[in-house]
Amino acid sequence: MVNRALRIARRLVPVAFVLLFSTTAGSRVPSPVPPNVFELVGYQPTRGYFSLQNFDRVDLVNGSLAFTFADFALPGNAGMNIGISRTYSHQATDEKWAFSFVGVPIMVKTPTLVPLLVMGDGSEKRLSTGSVAGCWITEDFWCYNSGARTLSLPNGWVAEYEIGGPKDGMLKWVEDRFGNRITPNWISGTTFPLLPQTVVQTVSDAGATRTRTLQFVYEGANPRLPSSVSDGSHDLPPIIRHA
Repeated sequence: MVNRALRIARRLVPVAFVLLFSTTAGSRVPSPVPPNVFELVGYQPTRGYFSLQNFDRVDLVNGSLAFTFADFALPGNAGMNIGISRTYSHQATDEKWAFSFVGVPIMVKTPTLVPLLVMGDGSEKRLSTGSVAGCWITEDFWCYNSGARTLSLPNGWVAEYEIGGPKDGMLKWVEDRFGNRITPNWISGTTFPLLPQTVVQTVSDAGATRTRTLQFVYEGANPRLPSSVSDGSHDLPPIIRHA
C-alpha cells in the first residue's frame, strides 16, 4: 500500500505543478509603466545606474548620461561648509548645466497641491502628508512646512524658500542650530533654477559674527557656468569646463 501510494504521489506532482503554473501565469497582470518614466529626472534612489568614475552615471531606465562635479567646499563653523557643485546632463534639450548647494534643495515647486523639493541635478524629492502634523515628509525624514516655506533636515539645518516674485520657490537661506547661515542671492530673469550672483556665509562664533561673500561672474560660451568666483580677497581656482 505504501509503495502504491508513493507511485500515485509521484505521478500527481508534475500534474499539480503544471496546473499551479498555468493558474499563476493566467492570472498575472503586467504592471503598468509609471508615467514619465523615461523623462530626465536626475538621480533617483529607486533606479539603477552604471558608473565608471565617481562623477558620472548612466540611468539604466532611460539611458541618460550625467556628470556631477563638486567644485569646492569652503569651511564653516560647526561643519556648515559652503559646498558648490554642478551637474551636466548630456541628453537635456534646454539647459545642460545645473548649479546646486551640496545636500540642500535649491528650489520648491508646487505644480499641484503636493509640493516638490528640487535638487541641483534636477531630481525631485517626493513629499507625503499625514505622518507629522503641519509637515510634508520625504522618505529621508525631511520636514517641509508649506505655510512658512521652511524645510527642516535631520541634521538640524533649517532652510527657507522665497514666496512670490521672480524668485518664487528658490532657496532664501539655510541655517544650522548654532546660527551659522548661508544666503544665496539669485539672478532674476535667468532660466529656472536661477543662478547665484553672490553667496553670503555668516559664521556665529562665541557671540561674534563674521561674514564672507562669494561673487560669481558668468561669461563666455556657456553662461550657466561661472567663469570666476572670488571672496573679495582671494580668487578661487577657475572652474574647469567640460564639453
